[in-house]
Amino acid sequence: MAATRFSDAIIEHEPTTDPVTREAYSREVISFGFWFGDPSVPYPAFYAYVSPEPDGVADRALPDGAEWLDRGASHLAIYPLETAKSTADPRSAVLNFWEAAYRAGAELAGWDLARHACVDGATDPFAAAR
Repeated sequence: MAATRFSDAIIEHEPTTDPVTREAYSREVISFGFWFGDPSVPYPAFYAYVSPEPDGVADRALPDGAEWLDRGASHLAIYPLETAKSTADPRSAVLNFWEAAYRAGAELAGWDLARHACVDGATDPFAAAR
């Protein structure tokens, strides 16, 4: 499970960048999702990351139980599934984690938060007018 939000900012790449990476990261992105775990994060967790990563993103607060993991050239926000399940409202806990990670990246990257808002799940700005 994954979702990505893209900004209008075009990202320049080195000529040696492979075509898949060049296309996938042709714009600033903030990505969110769920991962079942691997050797570096050996437990199921929700995640988020920003690319390119703005300075200071890992200094931004995340909800209790979440953290920014240093991945060398970037950081990954992680919120363990078990931590979310231990809250009174796991759905809201995960959404709060994703919102905190989104705001960390979007605010530091200078995104227009109002323009990219998804009010009540609708991205069509004219939906309410119908």
